[in-house]
Amino acid sequence: MPSIKILSAQRNDDKELVIFSSNFPSEGGLKLALDRSPSYFDSLSQEGSHPKIIIGRETNSGEMVGIGHRTESDFYWKGKKTKLGILSGLRLLKQYRSGIALARGYQKLKEIQNRYPLPGSLTTIQSENTIALKILTSGRASLPNYHYLDELITFVWKPRVGKGENQFSIRDFSQTKEELELWESKRMNSFLTPILKNSIFTKSHYSRYAVYKNQTLVSVFGLWDQSSWKRWRVLGYTPPWKLFRLFYNLWAKIKHLPFLPKEKEPLHYVFLSQLKITEIENKELEPILKTILEKSKQVYPNAYLCYTVSKRDPWFHSFQKMPAWKIKSLGYFVHWESESPLNQISETGFTEWETGLL
Repeated sequence: MPSIKILSAQRNDDKELVIFSSNFPSEGGLKLALDRSPSYFDSLSQEGSHPKIIIGRETNSGEMVGIGHRTESDFYWKGKKTKLGILSGLRLLKQYRSGIALARGYQKLKEIQNRYPLPGSLTTIQSENTIALKILTSGRASLPNYHYLDELITFVWKPRVGKGENQFSIRDFSQTKEELELWESKRMNSFLTPILKNSIFTKSHYSRYAVYKNQTLVSVFGLWDQSSWKRWRVLGYTPPWKLFRLFYNLWAKIKHLPFLPKEKEPLHYVFLSQLKITEIENKELEPILKTILEKSKQVYPNAYLCYTVSKRDPWFHSFQKMPAWKIKSLGYFVHWESESPLNQISETGFTEWETGLL
Protein backbone atom coordinates (compact mmCIF):
# COMPACT_ATOMS: atom_id res chain seq x y z
CA MET A 1 0.00 0.00 0.00
CA PRO A 2 1.47 3.40 -0.96
CA SER A 3 2.34 5.68 1.94
CA ILE A 4 0.94 9.18 2.38
CA LYS A 5 1.63 12.12 4.66
CA ILE A 6 -1.04 14.55 5.88
CA LEU A 7 -0.33 18.28 5.85
CA SER A 8 -2.14 21.56 6.43
CA ALA A 9 -2.77 23.25 3.10
CA GLN A 10 -1.09 26.59 2.41
CA ARG A 11 -2.05 29.36 0.00
CA ASN A 12 0.52 28.17 -2.52
CA ASP A 13 -1.42 24.87 -2.70
CA ASP A 14 -4.53 26.72 -3.93
CA LYS A 15 -4.23 26.03 -7.66
CA GLU A 16 -3.43 22.35 -7.05
CA LEU A 17 -6.44 22.04 -4.73
CA VAL A 18 -8.74 23.44 -7.42
CA ILE A 19 -7.37 21.04 -10.05
CA PHE A 20 -7.61 18.01 -7.73
CA SER A 21 -11.21 18.71 -6.71
CA SER A 22 -12.30 19.59 -10.26
CA ASN A 23 -11.07 16.26 -11.57
CA PHE A 24 -12.07 13.97 -8.70
CA PRO A 25 -15.06 11.88 -9.90
CA SER A 26 -17.90 10.82 -7.66
CA GLU A 27 -18.89 7.16 -7.36
CA GLY A 28 -21.64 5.65 -9.51
CA GLY A 29 -22.71 5.89 -13.13
CA LEU A 30 -22.93 9.69 -13.11
CA LYS A 31 -19.43 11.09 -12.54
CA LEU A 32 -19.61 14.49 -10.88
CA ALA A 33 -16.77 16.71 -9.67
CA LEU A 34 -16.81 19.88 -7.55
CA ASP A 35 -15.16 22.85 -9.25
CA ARG A 36 -14.10 25.55 -6.76
CA SER A 37 -12.23 27.73 -9.23
CA PRO A 38 -10.80 30.29 -9.24
CA SER A 39 -9.71 29.76 -5.59
CA TYR A 40 -10.34 26.86 -3.22
CA PHE A 41 -9.49 28.94 -0.15
CA ASP A 42 -11.66 31.89 -1.19
CA SER A 43 -14.62 29.67 -2.07
CA LEU A 44 -14.66 28.21 1.46
CA SER A 45 -14.48 31.72 2.94
CA GLN A 46 -17.73 32.54 1.12
CA GLU A 47 -19.52 29.77 3.00
CA GLY A 48 -18.00 29.81 6.49
CA SER A 49 -15.20 31.35 8.52
CA HIS A 50 -11.68 30.22 9.37
CA PRO A 51 -11.37 27.43 6.77
CA LYS A 52 -8.82 24.74 7.62
CA ILE A 53 -7.83 22.49 4.72
CA ILE A 54 -5.82 19.28 4.98
CA ILE A 55 -4.11 17.52 2.09
CA GLY A 56 -2.65 14.06 1.67
CA ARG A 57 0.52 13.69 -0.39
CA GLU A 58 2.24 10.54 -1.58
CA THR A 59 5.34 10.28 0.59
CA ASN A 60 7.91 9.84 -2.18
CA SER A 61 6.52 11.81 -5.12
CA GLY A 62 4.70 14.54 -3.20
CA GLU A 63 1.65 14.10 -5.46
CA MET A 64 -1.64 15.33 -3.97
CA VAL A 65 -3.85 12.28 -3.39
CA GLY A 66 -6.46 13.50 -0.91
CA ILE A 67 -8.08 16.59 0.59
CA GLY A 68 -10.65 17.59 3.22
CA HIS A 69 -11.62 20.70 5.15
CA ARG A 70 -13.31 22.22 8.19
CA THR A 71 -15.06 25.57 8.22
CA GLU A 72 -16.80 27.33 11.12
CA SER A 73 -20.35 28.64 11.26
CA ASP A 74 -22.90 29.78 13.82
CA PHE A 75 -25.96 27.71 14.71
CA TYR A 76 -28.77 27.75 17.21
CA TRP A 77 -28.40 24.55 19.23
CA LYS A 78 -31.55 24.13 21.31
CA GLY A 79 -32.10 27.87 21.07
CA LYS A 80 -28.57 28.83 22.17
CA LYS A 81 -26.18 30.43 19.67
CA THR A 82 -23.19 28.11 19.23
CA LYS A 83 -20.23 28.06 16.85
CA LEU A 84 -19.69 24.64 15.24
CA GLY A 85 -17.44 23.22 12.58
CA ILE A 86 -18.57 21.77 9.27
CA LEU A 87 -16.51 18.83 7.98
CA SER A 88 -16.77 18.42 4.22
CA GLY A 89 -14.94 17.91 0.94
CA LEU A 90 -13.30 14.58 1.81
CA ARG A 91 -11.60 13.22 -1.33
CA LEU A 92 -9.07 10.37 -1.42
CA LEU A 93 -7.83 8.44 -4.46
CA LYS A 94 -8.87 4.77 -4.30
CA GLN A 95 -5.36 3.33 -4.33
CA TYR A 96 -4.56 5.27 -1.13
CA ARG A 97 -7.65 4.32 0.84
CA SER A 98 -6.54 2.40 3.91
CA GLY A 99 -7.07 2.40 7.63
CA ILE A 100 -3.68 4.03 8.14
CA ALA A 101 -4.43 6.89 5.73
CA LEU A 102 -7.81 7.46 7.35
CA ALA A 103 -6.31 7.48 10.84
CA ARG A 104 -3.63 9.99 9.79
CA GLY A 105 -6.22 12.25 8.21
CA TYR A 106 -8.39 12.30 11.32
CA GLN A 107 -5.35 12.77 13.53
CA LYS A 108 -4.65 15.96 11.58
CA LEU A 109 -8.26 17.07 12.02
CA LYS A 110 -7.92 16.36 15.76
CA GLU A 111 -4.82 18.58 15.86
CA ILE A 112 -6.88 21.35 14.24
CA GLN A 113 -9.62 20.78 16.83
CA ASN A 114 -7.08 20.98 19.67
CA ARG A 115 -5.54 24.17 18.32
CA TYR A 116 -8.83 25.82 17.31
CA PRO A 117 -11.34 24.17 19.67
CA LEU A 118 -15.05 23.98 18.95
CA PRO A 119 -17.80 21.98 20.71
CA GLY A 120 -17.82 19.72 17.64
CA SER A 121 -18.55 19.62 13.92
CA LEU A 122 -21.43 18.75 11.65
CA THR A 123 -21.13 16.55 8.61
CA THR A 124 -23.35 14.67 6.17
CA ILE A 125 -22.80 11.33 4.43
CA GLN A 126 -24.86 10.21 1.45
CA SER A 127 -27.01 7.23 2.36
CA GLU A 128 -25.79 5.19 -0.62
CA ASN A 129 -22.16 5.56 0.53
CA THR A 130 -22.44 2.45 2.69
CA ILE A 131 -18.68 1.88 2.95
CA ALA A 132 -18.06 5.36 4.42
CA LEU A 133 -21.01 4.96 6.78
CA LYS A 134 -19.74 1.60 8.02
CA ILE A 135 -16.17 2.80 8.59
CA LEU A 136 -16.76 6.28 9.98
CA THR A 137 -19.48 5.23 12.43
CA SER A 138 -17.60 2.10 13.56
CA GLY A 139 -16.18 3.66 16.73
CA ARG A 140 -12.59 2.77 15.84
CA ALA A 141 -10.05 4.12 18.32
CA SER A 142 -8.44 6.38 15.70
CA LEU A 143 -11.73 8.01 14.67
CA PRO A 144 -13.90 10.64 16.35
CA ASN A 145 -17.40 9.91 17.58
CA TYR A 146 -20.12 10.19 14.95
CA HIS A 147 -23.40 10.93 16.72
CA TYR A 148 -26.40 10.46 14.45
CA LEU A 149 -28.69 13.49 14.19
CA ASP A 150 -31.15 13.12 11.35
CA GLU A 151 -32.06 11.58 8.00
CA LEU A 152 -32.01 14.26 5.31
CA ILE A 153 -33.43 14.67 1.82
CA THR A 154 -32.06 17.27 -0.60
CA PHE A 155 -34.74 18.16 -3.14
CA VAL A 156 -33.63 19.39 -6.57
CA TRP A 157 -36.53 21.01 -8.41
CA LYS A 158 -36.89 22.21 -11.97
CA PRO A 159 -38.78 25.48 -11.44
CA ARG A 160 -41.55 26.52 -13.81
CA VAL A 161 -44.13 29.26 -14.02
CA GLY A 162 -47.57 28.06 -13.03
CA LYS A 163 -50.87 28.75 -14.73
CA GLY A 164 -53.86 30.58 -13.32
CA GLU A 165 -54.20 33.10 -10.52
CA ASN A 166 -51.90 33.06 -7.52
CA GLN A 167 -53.08 34.35 -4.17
CA PHE A 168 -49.47 35.00 -3.10
CA SER A 169 -47.11 37.76 -4.26
CA ILE A 170 -43.37 38.12 -3.77
CA ARG A 171 -41.64 41.39 -2.94
CA ASP A 172 -38.00 42.29 -2.42
CA PHE A 173 -37.06 42.00 1.25
CA SER A 174 -37.46 45.53 2.63
CA GLN A 175 -36.20 44.90 6.19
CA THR A 176 -39.37 46.07 7.87
CA LYS A 177 -39.66 45.13 11.53
CA GLU A 178 -42.17 42.41 10.66
CA GLU A 179 -39.97 40.91 7.93
CA LEU A 180 -36.84 41.00 10.12
CA GLU A 181 -38.65 39.33 13.01
CA LEU A 182 -39.83 36.49 10.77
CA TRP A 183 -36.36 36.14 9.20
CA GLU A 184 -34.76 35.82 12.64
CA SER A 185 -37.46 33.57 14.10
CA LYS A 186 -36.76 29.99 15.19
CA ARG A 187 -39.07 27.12 14.33
CA MET A 188 -40.79 25.13 17.04
CA ASN A 189 -39.19 21.71 17.76
CA SER A 190 -36.07 22.48 15.69
CA PHE A 191 -32.98 21.85 17.84
CA LEU A 192 -30.39 22.80 15.19
CA THR A 193 -30.73 25.92 13.02
CA PRO A 194 -28.00 27.47 10.83
CA ILE A 195 -27.22 31.19 11.10
CA LEU A 196 -25.73 32.79 8.00
CA LYS A 197 -23.18 35.60 8.29
CA ASN A 198 -24.76 39.04 7.79
CA SER A 199 -22.08 39.80 5.21
CA ILE A 200 -23.60 37.15 2.92
CA PHE A 201 -26.82 39.15 2.59
CA THR A 202 -24.99 42.18 1.19
CA LYS A 203 -23.47 40.25 -1.72
CA SER A 204 -25.00 40.30 -5.19
CA HIS A 205 -25.20 36.50 -5.25
CA TYR A 206 -27.69 36.39 -2.33
CA SER A 207 -31.21 37.81 -2.77
CA ARG A 208 -33.83 38.03 -0.02
CA TYR A 209 -37.58 38.06 -0.61
CA ALA A 210 -40.86 38.28 1.30
CA VAL A 211 -44.08 36.45 0.40
CA TYR A 212 -47.39 38.20 1.01
CA LYS A 213 -50.98 36.98 0.91
CA ASN A 214 -52.91 40.11 0.04
CA GLN A 215 -51.19 42.55 2.42
CA THR A 216 -50.24 39.99 5.05
CA LEU A 217 -46.66 38.70 5.40
CA VAL A 218 -46.62 34.88 5.30
CA SER A 219 -43.03 33.90 4.43
CA VAL A 220 -39.46 35.07 3.86
CA PHE A 221 -36.65 33.29 2.03
CA GLY A 222 -33.36 33.74 0.18
CA LEU A 223 -32.00 32.55 -3.17
CA TRP A 224 -28.27 31.84 -2.93
CA ASP A 225 -26.30 31.61 -6.18
CA GLN A 226 -22.83 30.14 -5.56
CA SER A 227 -21.90 29.58 -9.21
CA SER A 228 -19.14 32.21 -9.19
CA TRP A 229 -17.06 30.13 -6.74
CA LYS A 230 -18.53 26.61 -6.58
CA ARG A 231 -20.24 24.40 -9.16
CA TRP A 232 -20.72 20.70 -9.84
CA ARG A 233 -19.66 19.51 -13.29
CA VAL A 234 -20.40 16.28 -15.12
CA LEU A 235 -17.10 14.57 -15.87
CA GLY A 236 -18.79 11.74 -17.70
CA TYR A 237 -21.15 8.78 -17.63
CA THR A 238 -20.51 5.06 -17.58
CA PRO A 239 -21.71 3.29 -20.79
CA PRO A 240 -25.02 2.12 -19.24
CA TRP A 241 -25.69 5.61 -17.98
CA LYS A 242 -25.02 7.17 -21.39
CA LEU A 243 -27.90 5.10 -22.76
CA PHE A 244 -30.04 5.69 -19.69
CA ARG A 245 -29.55 9.48 -19.97
CA LEU A 246 -31.23 9.61 -23.39
CA PHE A 247 -34.40 7.90 -22.20
CA TYR A 248 -34.38 9.61 -18.81
CA ASN A 249 -34.33 13.12 -20.30
CA LEU A 250 -37.39 12.32 -22.43
CA TRP A 251 -39.22 11.12 -19.33
CA ALA A 252 -37.96 14.10 -17.26
CA LYS A 253 -39.42 16.52 -19.80
CA ILE A 254 -42.86 14.97 -19.30
CA LYS A 255 -42.57 14.83 -15.51
CA HIS A 256 -40.97 18.29 -15.11
CA LEU A 257 -37.84 16.86 -13.51
CA PRO A 258 -34.24 18.14 -13.84
CA PHE A 259 -32.34 16.97 -16.94
CA LEU A 260 -29.05 15.09 -16.95
CA PRO A 261 -26.60 17.46 -18.71
CA LYS A 262 -24.04 16.57 -21.35
CA GLU A 263 -20.56 15.46 -20.36
CA LYS A 264 -18.25 18.32 -19.28
CA GLU A 265 -21.21 20.62 -18.64
CA PRO A 266 -21.99 22.11 -15.21
CA LEU A 267 -25.17 21.60 -13.24
CA HIS A 268 -26.92 24.97 -12.99
CA TYR A 269 -28.56 25.41 -9.59
CA VAL A 270 -29.27 27.87 -6.79
CA PHE A 271 -30.11 27.20 -3.16
CA LEU A 272 -33.36 27.97 -1.39
CA SER A 273 -32.13 29.48 1.88
CA GLN A 274 -33.46 30.49 5.31
CA LEU A 275 -37.07 29.64 4.49
CA LYS A 276 -39.44 30.85 7.22
CA ILE A 277 -43.24 30.69 7.23
CA THR A 278 -45.64 32.18 9.76
CA GLU A 279 -47.23 29.54 11.96
CA ILE A 280 -50.71 30.43 10.77
CA GLU A 281 -49.73 29.80 7.14
CA ASN A 282 -47.85 26.50 7.59
CA LYS A 283 -50.86 24.74 6.09
CA GLU A 284 -50.25 26.79 2.92
CA LEU A 285 -46.70 25.49 2.47
CA GLU A 286 -47.33 23.79 -0.89
CA PRO A 287 -48.76 26.86 -2.71
CA ILE A 288 -46.11 29.07 -1.08
CA LEU A 289 -43.41 26.72 -2.37
CA LYS A 290 -44.91 26.83 -5.87
CA THR A 291 -44.79 30.63 -5.70
CA ILE A 292 -41.12 30.49 -4.65
CA LEU A 293 -40.35 28.13 -7.55
CA GLU A 294 -41.94 30.60 -9.95
CA LYS A 295 -39.76 33.40 -8.55
CA SER A 296 -36.67 31.22 -8.90
CA LYS A 297 -37.58 30.59 -12.55
CA GLN A 298 -37.90 34.33 -13.18
CA VAL A 299 -34.62 35.27 -11.51
CA TYR A 300 -32.56 32.23 -12.60
CA PRO A 301 -34.37 30.87 -15.68
CA ASN A 302 -31.87 28.07 -16.37
CA ALA A 303 -31.13 26.97 -12.81
CA TYR A 304 -32.54 24.19 -10.65
CA LEU A 305 -33.54 24.96 -7.06
CA CYS A 306 -32.10 22.92 -4.14
CA TYR A 307 -33.24 22.60 -0.55
CA THR A 308 -32.34 20.14 2.22
CA VAL A 309 -34.94 19.07 4.78
CA SER A 310 -35.10 16.54 7.61
CA LYS A 311 -37.51 13.64 7.19
CA ARG A 312 -38.76 14.49 10.70
CA ASP A 313 -39.52 18.06 9.66
CA PRO A 314 -43.29 18.73 9.51
CA TRP A 315 -42.71 20.37 6.11
CA PHE A 316 -41.25 17.20 4.61
CA HIS A 317 -44.52 15.72 3.35
CA SER A 318 -45.42 18.91 1.48
CA PHE A 319 -42.01 18.91 -0.23
CA GLN A 320 -42.53 15.27 -1.17
CA LYS A 321 -45.48 16.22 -3.38
CA MET A 322 -43.35 18.32 -5.75
CA PRO A 323 -41.57 16.48 -8.63
CA ALA A 324 -37.85 16.50 -7.82
CA TRP A 325 -34.57 14.65 -7.66
CA LYS A 326 -34.19 13.37 -4.10
CA ILE A 327 -30.68 12.95 -2.67
CA LYS A 328 -30.65 11.02 0.61
CA SER A 329 -28.04 11.60 3.31
CA LEU A 330 -27.50 11.27 7.05
CA GLY A 331 -26.48 14.13 9.34
CA TYR A 332 -23.98 13.62 12.16
CA PHE A 333 -22.45 15.57 15.03
CA VAL A 334 -18.72 14.74 15.21
CA HIS A 335 -16.62 15.09 18.35
CA TRP A 336 -13.49 13.55 19.85
CA GLU A 337 -14.53 13.57 23.52
CA SER A 338 -15.99 10.39 25.01
CA GLU A 339 -19.12 12.35 25.93
CA SER A 340 -20.67 14.92 23.62
CA PRO A 341 -19.70 18.52 24.58
CA LEU A 342 -23.26 19.45 23.64
CA ASN A 343 -24.91 17.10 26.10
CA GLN A 344 -28.37 15.71 25.74
CA ILE A 345 -28.44 15.61 21.95
CA SER A 346 -32.11 15.49 21.06
CA GLU A 347 -33.77 12.27 20.10
CA THR A 348 -36.94 14.23 19.31
CA GLY A 349 -37.57 17.26 17.16
CA PHE A 350 -35.71 17.86 13.89
CA THR A 351 -32.69 19.65 12.44
CA GLU A 352 -32.41 22.40 9.82
CA TRP A 353 -29.55 22.63 7.32
CA GLU A 354 -28.25 25.10 4.73
CA THR A 355 -27.59 23.13 1.54
CA GLY A 356 -25.05 25.75 0.45
CA LEU A 357 -22.89 25.02 3.50
CA LEU A 358 -22.68 21.24 3.03
